[in-house]
Amino acid sequence: MKITNQMHGLGFKMLSIASLLCIIFILRAASQDVCDTTDQASREDCHPEPNAAETTCRARGCCWHKVDQLGIPWCFRPQSRSASCGIPDIARGDCHPEQGASPTTCAARGCCWMSSSAAGASWCFYPAADKGYTLGNITETSLGKSASLSKALSSSSLPFPKPLSKLKVDVQEETETRIRVKIYDPASQRYEVPIDTPKVLSKASSTFYNYTIVGNPYVGLKVSRKSSSSVVFDSTVAPMTFTDQYMEITVAVPTSNLYGLGERTGSLKLKPEDGPKVTFWARDQPPDPDKNLYGSHPFLLGIESDGKAFGIFLLNSNAMGKTHIFQTLMRIRGKRSLMISRSTFAGSGKYTGHWTGDNHSTWADLIYSISGIINFNMFGIPMVGADICGFAGTVDVELCTRWMQLGSFYPFMRNHRDRDGDGQDPASSLFTSTLPIMKKALEQRYRLLPYLYTLFYRSHIDGKPVIRPLFFQFPQDPKTYDIDKQFLWGSGLLISPVLVKGATTVTAYLPAGNWFDIETGVESMGGTHVFDAPLSKINAHIRGGVIIPTQDHDVTTTRSRVKDFTLLVALSTIGLASGELFWDNGESYGTTGGQNNNFIEFKAKNARLTSTVVLYDYAVKMTLGSVIIYGVHSRPTIANFNGHHVPFTYDSNAKVLRFQNLNGDLLKSLTFTWS
Repeated sequence: MKITNQMHGLGFKMLSIASLLCIIFILRAASQDVCDTTDQASREDCHPEPNAAETTCRARGCCWHKVDQLGIPWCFRPQSRSASCGIPDIARGDCHPEQGASPTTCAARGCCWMSSSAAGASWCFYPAADKGYTLGNITETSLGKSASLSKALSSSSLPFPKPLSKLKVDVQEETETRIRVKIYDPASQRYEVPIDTPKVLSKASSTFYNYTIVGNPYVGLKVSRKSSSSVVFDSTVAPMTFTDQYMEITVAVPTSNLYGLGERTGSLKLKPEDGPKVTFWARDQPPDPDKNLYGSHPFLLGIESDGKAFGIFLLNSNAMGKTHIFQTLMRIRGKRSLMISRSTFAGSGKYTGHWTGDNHSTWADLIYSISGIINFNMFGIPMVGADICGFAGTVDVELCTRWMQLGSFYPFMRNHRDRDGDGQDPASSLFTSTLPIMKKALEQRYRLLPYLYTLFYRSHIDGKPVIRPLFFQFPQDPKTYDIDKQFLWGSGLLISPVLVKGATTVTAYLPAGNWFDIETGVESMGGTHVFDAPLSKINAHIRGGVIIPTQDHDVTTTRSRVKDFTLLVALSTIGLASGELFWDNGESYGTTGGQNNNFIEFKAKNARLTSTVVLYDYAVKMTLGSVIIYGVHSRPTIANFNGHHVPFTYDSNAKVLRFQNLNGDLLKSLTFTWS
């Protein structure tokens, strides 16, 4: 798991059918009273069928108390807890993870049966006496700690063969923010996922976290922040199950702001109240809500109330042979290849991009596509997109036009559909009225490619997502936690598409600071705004403080990449801005290790803009043609470029300063001043 200084799960179950791993995330609950026998009239019958007996009643986790009054059940559901089944509703270990649970099948396993209105709470759960495992010796290791576990005596049993009597738990303090836990059978070598993970030779010298291996009430691990003592991971709330093909761990987390767990279709933020189970089993399933889809990405992200974040990653997927395909393409072509896969797993982003599958030509699927591309950037696959206009269904001109606008901001952009449906080529006669709008969206994408390419470089180097939810950049703003109809390119460009049929405005939330319309330069301050959004426009705003490199568009990237560059400089409220540009030949391998590329930094401060060459190791012409500065609140009287006066234009309404026809060499230091 990873803890950063920047999870109150409500009963989520993560079910991976390949080896059946069930992780239940819960919200802590206070202890409850034992069976209350005083209010006999309010008893809920726990054994409505005939022949109730104390043994069968207790086996269901219910209370047994005889009374003389007719109509009062002797076997009744606890109002809170009993001696054997006194488990808080949402801290129950699932004793019947598969379908078909009933009081009878539950009792046959020696488990408790009790209904619950709590989201995600198991109705069939382990009795309190079932401890799962007991804790043995804990020893220090070069990376952290190691513990031995032994199977405890149990009155319950699951229909999964070969429960393991001995387990080993290794806890590794890998970095100051990352802790790794490995649970395994010490007596038998088992298959392990062939995915490269960071190699650590010694434990971190200091960490942001504390952790404890605990033996009571159940064996488990507690991980807390040093800064706040917040317990971000607690697996001591229910017994652990570990068999040859089924594992179950229940974890308490401290926030309801939970994200990730894919592949799935739905809202960005997980909603346990809508259904607790998320199944991981890759299959050819169109991306409909509440279905397990093409890929498996068991990663959970939590944002706490103070804006700090943590993640939990379960390494338990099968690599499925993508590596060999990738290496074959490398060998055949000798240069970069674009691979797009529908089925993906943890680590796929090193080799392939992803499209979200055979979606539908509906407004709902248009909306879902945003959560899809955000999630896959969290999963480490930044090259991702949805089938624009929908893969199946009837094509709608307005929907397709809006989808082309949104799709121009997908990292992987493709208009694609099945062979049997209506054609949706933007150049076809169906789209005569909106062809110029679609062309405008494509031209804007081509202009922004230098910025997008630099974001991909950053993603490759340090893992920063290309597409980000707003809370990634503004984790201390609770208003961003539920937003999944807007998204960011990097830290600097906010996209707010129209997602409703017939709409000509869009309601958008701008986080704190100043923001500039990318087309007009008109400035807006943080808050909720209603922006004009006729069919010809998708709203995109540059964040104050950011410099975005662009390039004149053309009909192919080969032709556009030799065009002049333009810098879009969005000044913050105190007149600052910064940005960067990574540039290589776009085809060769090995250009990100400090060679065979050019890297340029841009900074603006005190009415002065500088361009500094950090690395020049790729011989190519890079010409700066224009600079556009947003947020210049008074008209300058003079402007200089490298010490020489240059003409400029100034829009007094939008407060935009423009320099054109500069013919500047970006591979040399450049300076602009205005006053």
